[in-house]
Amino acid sequence: MHGFSYLRLAAWLAGPIAAARWIIGAIGIYGYLLLVVAVTVGSVIVGYDAMFGDGKPRTGDEARILLLVLPVALLCVLLTALPFIDMYGRLEQQDRIAIRKGRTLAHWRFSREAWRRFQAADATAAEREGGQMLLYGLGFAAVFGGIAAANGGWRAGLLVTAIVAAAAVLVGIRDALNRHRAARSPEVEVIFTAAGLLANGAYTRLNAVSPSGEGIFVSDAKVVPGPPALLELTVSALSHRPAAVFAGWTTLGNAAGPSITVRVPVPDGKTAEAEALGKKLIASR
Repeated sequence: MHGFSYLRLAAWLAGPIAAARWIIGAIGIYGYLLLVVAVTVGSVIVGYDAMFGDGKPRTGDEARILLLVLPVALLCVLLTALPFIDMYGRLEQQDRIAIRKGRTLAHWRFSREAWRRFQAADATAAEREGGQMLLYGLGFAAVFGGIAAANGGWRAGLLVTAIVAAAAVLVGIRDALNRHRAARSPEVEVIFTAAGLLANGAYTRLNAVSPSGEGIFVSDAKVVPGPPALLELTVSALSHRPAAVFAGWTTLGNAAGPSITVRVPVPDGKTAEAEALGKKLIASR
């Protein structure tokens, strides 16, 4: 299982998101992004002048430069992400409201023991996927560390490698905790809508394509025989969607970026329903 609540993250960032929403309302999204670039570049210039106002950096100043650049880079990422966190948080809220109103594609219930059996059966594949993602993260850490070392010395390279590797490990720990989350009640609910999945209290977005054609969608679905039988969904990133006015194109564009696999158990006697559900989720994109 994968689960990440943009709604909860949006609540933590309510103040910055409100400010970003106001700015976007005043100057538009592209104006906001240009402002983010201006703030980022300006922060680097001001910080550089404050650190090295008496001249150029000297040998041994690499760590000081990284301590300036890395926080500013993180600030840039956060400011750029705020509109998207806001958007996905609202989509999740809408989906949760739809669930409360009964607008669902499927609503399955499992006993706590059945959910534990699913977690045990899913553990090997989940750990393999988690290990692959961790290796990707450590690979990025090595690449960025090597670049930093080539330009700023071994200390700079070691610092960058440690920071990126720590981020990869933290993401891996978060995913592991989500996968092995114990059942919260004697009965575990798994609820599907056309857009998302709520399983054991954890929300996973499945379909979310913006008017510009960017987003995620269910690209494949299949039922894997058990026990227990599993509904396995492949959620892919979408690079673009041709507009209908261009040469009559009406289909979705190409997938790009890494895919994630979402697995949920299928109740006994629900195999045909699960297969039909997979087709509905693919069609919902």
